[in-house]
Amino acid sequence: MSLSHFIIYAMQSGRLQNEHLTEPEFRQLFHQRIDALDLDAAKTDVSRFVKDVEALN
Repeated sequence: MSLSHFIIYAMQSGRLQNEHLTEPEFRQLFHQRIDALDLDAAKTDVSRFVKDVEALN
């Protein structure tokens, strides 16, 4: 997905209000989002879709 497509989808979802996002700004936001990810909550969310739950560890 290109940056311009990402911006369109992010604005449509309400997660982005500024349509002028540079690649360095995108990368910074992306890294901030990864750093803030609660892995235990994510594992809980997807565990019902995974046959081998232990594979998530």
